[in-house]
Amino acid sequence: MVCQASYCEDHLKPHFQSPAFKKHKLVEACAELQEKICSQHDKLIDIFCRTDQNFICYLCMMDDHRGHDTVAAKAERIKKMTELQEEQMKSQQRIQEKQEKVQELKQTVDTIKMRSQAAVDESEKIFTEMISSMEKKRSEVKELIRAQEKADLSRAERLLKQLEQEIADLKRRITELEQLSHTQDHIHFLQSFPSLCVSPGSEDSPSFTVKQHLSFDGVRKSLSDLKKRVEEICEEEFKKIRPQTTAVQMILLSEPENREDFLQYFCDLTLDPNTVNHLLILSEKNRAVKRSERKQGYTLIIQRDLTPGLRCCVRRVCVDAVTGRWSGAVRAGCTYQSHIKRSVGKERVMSVCLDTTVSPGVCGVLLPLSLSGTMTFRLLSEVQRPPE
Repeated sequence: MVCQASYCEDHLKPHFQSPAFKKHKLVEACAELQEKICSQHDKLIDIFCRTDQNFICYLCMMDDHRGHDTVAAKAERIKKMTELQEEQMKSQQRIQEKQEKVQELKQTVDTIKMRSQAAVDESEKIFTEMISSMEKKRSEVKELIRAQEKADLSRAERLLKQLEQEIADLKRRITELEQLSHTQDHIHFLQSFPSLCVSPGSEDSPSFTVKQHLSFDGVRKSLSDLKKRVEEICEEEFKKIRPQTTAVQMILLSEPENREDFLQYFCDLTLDPNTVNHLLILSEKNRAVKRSERKQGYTLIIQRDLTPGLRCCVRRVCVDAVTGRWSGAVRAGCTYQSHIKRSVGKERVMSVCLDTTVSPGVCGVLLPLSLSGTMTFRLLSEVQRPPE
């Protein structure tokens, strides 16, 4: 208030009723009222000095701040409010951009989870099939061993029975010989001796060698070698898997703006001579291309733009595949091709081509680190161009 004091409701009534007090300006009461009083002149601080960037009273303006750029605090606030609104808009825009990044990252997270789960399910399926296959082979080996065991046991049992029978026959013959040796009848002895001296069977026993380890040493060695080979194959294949599983980058990267930013992702690509138009010439180990007025000995591949009325554009495709964030520079334009399918009498091409009303000279291409499949084209100054 002009009177520089705070009042209760009863004391404010004269300010609404008295004509003299009605000219006073009333504002909301504040705790820092004394800070709004000039310590030098005891006057209300309601002027802003732009020159010294501080708040003063009107006597300060007439004295120490004479000739300075001064305005009423209200006028300065109106100006600052415009700047504040601009900052609010910028902040709101940044919030929107961050929210888009958040949404994109959430989609990336969902995609990562989905793909990871699909990979887990597929790996579980493959491992289950491998385990099932190994279980089947284990059963087959077990059956082979048991079959070998059964065959050898059957042979051994037959030979055992044969030997036991031969032993019994020999024991009976010994008994008969013993009895003959004790006979007192010489005629009987001489008559029986020729028949008892004749061997009842072969003198030699059936040929049979007991093998302590049988033939299972070969099985054991084969399985041991198989185990080693499987472990080596698994180790070799798992080395190929590990880099892929750790290649996911969960980093929110700012958009590159200058040459140094783009050079972080710049790389040379090798052009595929099988896709070069007959009006193009490859050089520098298929890393550079220029237009020719004479037809070259390449396979003719022309991409027609999807927009009706636009002319065909001469192009070539790289043999390199790029993933993650990548940048490059091309002259006149760029074509992004996902794949080409050829058939007899018909060509099917899926690609995206940059079309401009003016020739850009050198055009920067940025493949962002996202799953959106978008590609950014930028006009580059000489400062921004990657090294030749």
